[in-house]
Amino acid sequence: MSRSVSDRAAIDVGVRDDLTAINRWLCATRLRAAGAVTAFVLLLHFLGIGDFALAPVLAVTAALCLTSAIGLNSKRLAESPWCFFYLQTLIDLSAITVGIGASVTGITALLFRSIYCLVIVPGSLVSVRSGLAVAATASLGHAVLFAFEHGVSLAALANPEFLSPPFLFFMVAHQSFFYGGHLKAKNTTLAHLATGLEDSRQRLAALVDLARTLNSTLEAPQLLARINHAALDQLHADWGATFLVDPARSTFRLAALSDMEIAGTELARVEFPTDGWPVVERLSRERVIALTGWDAASTSPLLTGGRHLSTILLAGLHRDRNLVGILALGYAPQTAPAHTDVLQQLSAIAEHATIALRNAQLLDEARQASALKSEFVSTVSHELRTPLNVIIGYTQMLRDGAAGALNAEQLELFERVDLRTRELLELIEATLHVGRLETGRDAVILSRVSMSDLARALEASTAGLPRPARVSVCWKLPTDVTGTIMTDGAKVALIVRNLVSNALKFTCDGSVTVVVRPRTDSLVIEVADTGIGIAPDHVPIIFEMFRQLDTAPTRRHGGVGLGLYIVKQFVDRLHGTVEVESLPGKGSTFRVVLPGYSPGHTGGAPEPFKTAENVASAA
Repeated sequence: MSRSVSDRAAIDVGVRDDLTAINRWLCATRLRAAGAVTAFVLLLHFLGIGDFALAPVLAVTAALCLTSAIGLNSKRLAESPWCFFYLQTLIDLSAITVGIGASVTGITALLFRSIYCLVIVPGSLVSVRSGLAVAATASLGHAVLFAFEHGVSLAALANPEFLSPPFLFFMVAHQSFFYGGHLKAKNTTLAHLATGLEDSRQRLAALVDLARTLNSTLEAPQLLARINHAALDQLHADWGATFLVDPARSTFRLAALSDMEIAGTELARVEFPTDGWPVVERLSRERVIALTGWDAASTSPLLTGGRHLSTILLAGLHRDRNLVGILALGYAPQTAPAHTDVLQQLSAIAEHATIALRNAQLLDEARQASALKSEFVSTVSHELRTPLNVIIGYTQMLRDGAAGALNAEQLELFERVDLRTRELLELIEATLHVGRLETGRDAVILSRVSMSDLARALEASTAGLPRPARVSVCWKLPTDVTGTIMTDGAKVALIVRNLVSNALKFTCDGSVTVVVRPRTDSLVIEVADTGIGIAPDHVPIIFEMFRQLDTAPTRRHGGVGLGLYIVKQFVDRLHGTVEVESLPGKGSTFRVVLPGYSPGHTGGAPEPFKTAENVASAA
């Protein structure tokens, strides 16, 4: 019903717009026709053909031009197109009648009767009724002119000169009716198309808004609730629910409900057998289903929340051709919709919901896989670290002569074994830290740390790092500073350890210098080396995971690119900043600024600091 009303309204608007255009067209053509008649009459007069009274012709054409000028510039007339059309049609017919009667007589006047057709044709195109009215009025004008020239008598009425023009007028009108009807049918078709396009535009806009809403989250509980509420709002339903189906167990459960939050409730954990609701089997074959009458009334109140619904619309959510969910909407008796349009929209919503649910499930599977990977890496790293520590211990004992004195060649071999073993241990330690970062188990614990304890711990944290024989490590620590810093001392030591390890790795000859200096309310730690340096275009990416600037198969520098990533992660967690200054061949300087320093702090006693051994190999 509402669709037909909107269609009729669209058609009426189309006719009104067409009539407005015809009115302007009539005004424009009237100007051209008046000019043409004036030129034609002047030409006949110049050639001495016929006997015209020029003054009446010029007066009538001037009046018609004035009428057109008023019509083209009057907004009030444009707002009443039907009134304007009939008014100017009457003016045209009157002007033609007056012009012919005042300017010419005889056979010439009879020939000029064809000018009436200029008014009959547009009138007939607008409608049959207006065409007949214009043709009849033109015939009346002709009759007046004929009576004025020949008088009124029965013999005159039977004269072909009297009957021929009206016959011609109605034949022209009849011919124009065909084109007018064709144009009307086209207008009706275009109006239907315009209405359909507007409906499609609104549906597309609604689906775009739905997609934006669903894509705003990939968390399954929130997503299910948003799917339910979006369908409820767009299709103006009284009740809505989303069910999840477990094909393997042949059960389904309520995942979202329109009028209550069920996440975490007992209702969300209740499972129903799929064979207890016949529509589940139907939805595995059909995309959408409409339940009405007894089918809707017999639906279990456990599923509808006790509501009395006259219509229930259901759409299946499928994955790999398996039914994994059901989107349901219900309507009370007084709000039952037309099924066809709503089912199409519900099917489109279900398509978007299926994609969104699939993305959420993929994200959940990726998280599970990532957690499993992190757990596996952590377990393997722990298992590798234990024998490595034992190997390092035995290597140290053998190097110290626990099993007898070593010659120079044996000592060199032990030095190489110890260096490579410590490099491998550094790699395992970095892998463990990354695993803890990913699983959130390496939390920052802030405490008040004295500068003296921190300085000793920083220096001790780098003990045992593998280093080239021609590289020295120089420490510039504050000796007379009595302040404290609110930070996580173990994480700061780990930051410095990774920066020094990275500097030693890329420095073959020269030195690595560590500078610690306090500011008013922050602590600055700089690690500078004389190594190979970093190209400017590589600086933005060095803190990313697994970034190795030297990627050649024969690269000289070990590691997998985790050290600086760990540095960046812990600096961010401590609300600090890290900067890099470097040029190829000129070495690099990493500057870490940490907040929370207090000079001469007099508060409670600083908490005890972890030992260097715990910092270097914290699990």
